[in-house]
Amino acid sequence: MASLDPKTGTLGKRLAAHLLRRTTYNVSKARIDEFATLEVHEAVDRLLQQPVILTEPVELESGRPWIYTYYDRYYDSINRNSVLLWWMQEAIKDETISHRMGFFLHTIFTTSWTFNYSRNVFDHHQLLRRYAFGSFRELAKKVTVDNLMLRYLDNHYNTKFNPNENYAREFLELFTIGKGPQIGPGDYTTFTEHDVKEAARLLTGFEATIKQAAYRLSSIDMETGIPRGYARFTRHDVDDKHFSEAFQNTVITGAMDAEDMFRELDDFVNMIFNQDEVARNICRKIYRFFVNRNITDEIEQDIIEPLADEMRQNDYSLGVVLHRLFKSKHFYDEDDTDSSNEIIGTLVKSPLELVFQMINHFGIEIPDGTTETYFYYKFLYNGLFKNMFRDSDFYLFSPPSVAGYPGYYLDPARDRNWFSSNSIIGRYSIPYQLIKGRIKSRQDPNIGIVKLDAVTFVSNSEHINNPADAYDLVIELAEYIYCEMPDQDRLDYFVHDILLQGIAIEDWTYEWTLYEITGDDSEVRIGLENLLVAMLHTPEYQLM
Repeated sequence: MASLDPKTGTLGKRLAAHLLRRTTYNVSKARIDEFATLEVHEAVDRLLQQPVILTEPVELESGRPWIYTYYDRYYDSINRNSVLLWWMQEAIKDETISHRMGFFLHTIFTTSWTFNYSRNVFDHHQLLRRYAFGSFRELAKKVTVDNLMLRYLDNHYNTKFNPNENYAREFLELFTIGKGPQIGPGDYTTFTEHDVKEAARLLTGFEATIKQAAYRLSSIDMETGIPRGYARFTRHDVDDKHFSEAFQNTVITGAMDAEDMFRELDDFVNMIFNQDEVARNICRKIYRFFVNRNITDEIEQDIIEPLADEMRQNDYSLGVVLHRLFKSKHFYDEDDTDSSNEIIGTLVKSPLELVFQMINHFGIEIPDGTTETYFYYKFLYNGLFKNMFRDSDFYLFSPPSVAGYPGYYLDPARDRNWFSSNSIIGRYSIPYQLIKGRIKSRQDPNIGIVKLDAVTFVSNSEHINNPADAYDLVIELAEYIYCEMPDQDRLDYFVHDILLQGIAIEDWTYEWTLYEITGDDSEVRIGLENLLVAMLHTPEYQLM
């Protein structure tokens, strides 16, 4: 029976690696070893805290922080790029769950970074990060008047003269309560087409502040300190809004002035969150993102329902749900007799996990954005974002539709959608690009700013204890990069067919010893690079 009973004892390497892979982008041998010694509750508590790396984006022409300066450009694509690179760098460094939760919330409250002003993109991601462990209900209110969201889903243009239903529909169907089975014309169990129309009327008159920095700061949310849109009362529908039986025929009184429009919004969000299905829907999304794509009747009853109850009882706190889930026996697949068949190694890594975790595990240094601005931009934007991500059919913070990325919602495959005819070649080129230093660029085809130096990595005793022994080398690599240790036939393949390529195993020890004495790595480099490429190309490495 699936169980949320807390797991006790220390994690050990296997479960520490599982917890880190599922909750952060920062996974390395050192961190796995550290977390392996922690009690479960200690490890989870350490992950569920705000990171301390809150820096500003770097202005890409000067290398100076810019977000809080009185400076802006009209529809500035370069500075929007800098916000994207800032998030990528912070996510790679983050030792907590904060950025992974921020991305999870992005998969719900979908927007596009290409759609708006650079500061509005920055503010939006600050909002998601602020509520990473906070109240999902409060976030739903705040994001409704977020400048980026107002523009992305057209509520900026929603007026009493010309109501626009886009945001109202997605708020109900995708962001909160979800679309239940259709039981009649325009009736989806959880809401109706009439509710969409009334919600659109209620949301009229909210507009985005999209001009220069001074205008952005003219409307600030007093609770978060983050800029937001504003209420234009002359464009608001002041009549009462009458909702359907799905919401107990609730009537929300129309606003009396601009300030009262925010009260009306609060009433609307609270009405929706008073429905039990909202918590269930959000907990299912959490479960599928962090645990498993499949929700059986047993999981619904024993995991989703208790988590949803606890969420409702704690003002829709995400932190409460995450604490209980990540400390549970179920998360570590220890609530039945087979601890290797349901959870660990069952999710396909998205390109984010694949690239960021690879960078951290192999200690690849990112150029400094303030002192090496050109190389910082080339590596993160040309190398990772344009080549590795886009070649893998993944457009970071610019999903193909408001529904998000197919890997997170498209049934029945969900995370298996990360493998497709459009993505597989690019996905498998990632290790090769990093190891060979061939982060290709159309503007600079010889670019190779940052690379995974296989010899340097293996030579470091913090990574590999005994590189002179071919089997010890392969086993230690496999222990930390795979969810489960490969069987003997698989290990033999990596050692003999890939690393040694037909030479005697004793010859590897001789060649490695000779390299340590002379510093000439010509006889060991090819084998090591082939080994890393092969091990990172395997189906085992695609899983977490």
